[in-house]
Parts: sequence; structure tokens; C-alpha cells
Amino acid sequence: MSLNLNIERRKVFSLGELFEYSTSNDDYLSSYNNWNVEYVSSSSENNWVSSMIDAIPSQKWNTLTIARNWSVWTTFYHQNPYCASSDDIRILTPKFNMNQYTWLFLSTIINKESFRFNYGRKLTKEKVLSMKIKIPANESWNPDREYMENYVKSLHHKPITTKNKPWKYKLNIWEWKEFKIWDLFETNICKSEDLWWLWTWEIPFLWRTNINNWIQWFVDSKKITKWNCISVSMVWTNVALRQEDDFVASQNIATLRRNISKFSAIFICSLLNFNFKYKYCYWRTIKKKYLENTYLQLPVDKSWNPDREFMENYIKNLPYWDRI
Repeated sequence: MSLNLNIERRKVFSLGELFEYSTSNDDYLSSYNNWNVEYVSSSSENNWVSSMIDAIPSQKWNTLTIARNWSVWTTFYHQNPYCASSDDIRILTPKFNMNQYTWLFLSTIINKESFRFNYGRKLTKEKVLSMKIKIPANESWNPDREYMENYVKSLHHKPITTKNKPWKYKLNIWEWKEFKIWDLFETNICKSEDLWWLWTWEIPFLWRTNINNWIQWFVDSKKITKWNCISVSMVWTNVALRQEDDFVASQNIATLRRNISKFSAIFICSLLNFNFKYKYCYWRTIKKKYLENTYLQLPVDKSWNPDREFMENYIKNLPYWDRI
């Protein structure tokens, strides 16, 4: 059972009291080849490790990184030496000894302040060092590292197991074929509904976020888009997701329809998201004609048609898929 967080002795500290602030001097990622050193940028995924590079680590382990761009103020703890983007990342090094449990406790508290920042309100050194957080204190009114460590250790979980074996189905992309979205799917723009005129009910309302499969809440509306399709956010997040239920759409959401299984659809969504990541952003939105003319490389069968059986089996045999 986890420890109780409703403790009486807490104290407000500025980050400047707890950490040293620094900036990386690493060059741009494009100057490196793939290898075994983590390169950290503000991707908000995978602990910010955007790739593995061939370089000498410039940053020590046991530090915290804060995003200056994109996912502004999001923080991650790093257990390994790494290289970091000089523009996207700011680094916090502790002024006192901390282990991974203390770090995880503090990074969670610091992340809670992310609502104060966005892409238009970037970080400065002064903003970082003056930011205040309220954390447990010991009898001497110093940060209570023992309590924070014990709290994180008390968070119980059961390890996830899987019967699936990885790499049963290999991806030999050299034998794949290019297809246009126009040739694969029927493309339509959803009829959107005004968010503020909806009432809580039972139909998912999709908003262009990148969490919870876009579901903001449940509503009652007549502008329903039917299930079993791939939804594409044409503005902001530029993400493709499969929808298993009828839904109501916010503005600038398109659908791709074809009679394929959910596993094949998830396979294709992964490829679409990789494609969109490098082509589109907030300033370059996805128009319907761009979407329909997007090329995808897909595995093919003996007739050179998309191999839906391969795509389905590949997803089904991924580790941990049997637990979803």
C-alpha cells in the first residue's frame, strides 16, 4: 500500500535552491550517425530520446531535462549519459545527492507546472530557477529525500507478461509497394459540432489532442460519424487514429474508410503518423488533397495488393498485444 501524501510538513522551494541550471553545447542531430548514445530533444515521447547517435555523451546521468520548445516544461529523468539539443532542452543538476526514486517524485511535481507554459511562452533561465514547488521537508526543513524515496517505492505494480514472441513477422520494406491514400480509402471531412453547445451524454466527442484516442468527453448530437474508420487530425496534432465507436467530431477531422480489420488499420495508422510527423505542423496543415495524394509503402501479397493478412498478424504478434 502506498504512503499517504497528506503530510503536514511541506515546504516551498525554488528550483534554483535545488538545482544547477545548464544548456547543452551539442551540435545538431543531423551531424551524427546511428549508434548507441541517447540524443534528447523535446519530442515528449520515449523519455525525449529522439534517436541513438554516434557521439561522446556530453551530459552526465542522474539529471533532469526540461523542454524549452514544443512540449514546453515537460520534464524527464535520465539514468544514462546522453547528448541533448542545445535549442530544445535545458538541464537541471541536483545540488544534493538524489537517487532515481527521489528524481521520479520531483519530476512528477515539476511536471504539474507545465500548464504555465506553451510554445508561445517559452522558458528562460530566470523562469526556471524562480519556479517554486511544494515538497515534503524533514525536521530540519530540508527536502525529505527519505520520504520521497519511500513513497515512490511504495507504489506497487504487477509486472506485465506476454505470450507473444517478438519479431515473428519481419518487416522487409524493400519488398513493399507504394500506394496512394486515394487508391486505398474513401476520404471524407467530418461534419463538425460546436463544442460549447453539447451536453454530456453517451457519444464520444473527438478533439484534436494526442491523448485518450482524442476523446474529450461524451455528448448528445445528431452530427454523428460512423465507427470503423481511421480519423485524421488535419490541424495541430496531425495524428491518425482508429475509431471503434460512433463519434462526434470537432473541426478539421477527416476520415479514411475501407473494409479492413482493426489490426490492419492500426498498422496503417503507424505508417501515417510517421509520414505526417515530418511533413506537417501547426503552420502547414493537412488539406484533403494532400491527404488523398499521400503515398504509403505497404506489404503486398502475391497479386501485389496490400497484404492485409500480414499487417493483421504483425500487430497481433507484437509483445504485450495479447494483454490489451
